[in-house]
Amino acid sequence: MENSDFAEIKEEILNKINFIRAKYQAEPLQFDQTLNIEAQQYAGQLAKDGMLKYGQSDKYGENLAACRQIKGFDVVDLWVKEASRYNFDDPENYKCLQFTQLVWKNSEKIGIGIEKSEKTKFHYIAVYFHPRGNIMGCFKNNISPPK
Repeated sequence: MENSDFAEIKEEILNKINFIRAKYQAEPLQFDQTLNIEAQQYAGQLAKDGMLKYGQSDKYGENLAACRQIKGFDVVDLWVKEASRYNFDDPENYKCLQFTQLVWKNSEKIGIGIEKSEKTKFHYIAVYFHPRGNIMGCFKNNISPPK
């Protein structure tokens, strides 16, 4: 798949994320050009290195994935599966940070980067969120149970 084909996949990812956010009582995210550029640069770095490396951005929340066959819905489903480990009665648990970032209420903007690695043949996906989520002490006000 060529880079020009990724626009449709990015839109698919955003639509699925916003569908999930609505289920968890969070407002929809909007694409942000700066976040898109930075997420794309980071996806390129991941593809070059051939591995996922979390926690590289102190400005944004991030969700990462790597897969051979890229389907936007499948990528988001990887993160949503973590919801089963989230305890709404103990909101400050840190076992499912990709899920909690996905539905973090204060996040408003999103950037998505996708790059295929010639080295591993995997597609590397970097998703940046702003404002970042997963802030200690703020889970209770930012994560709601599903409707």
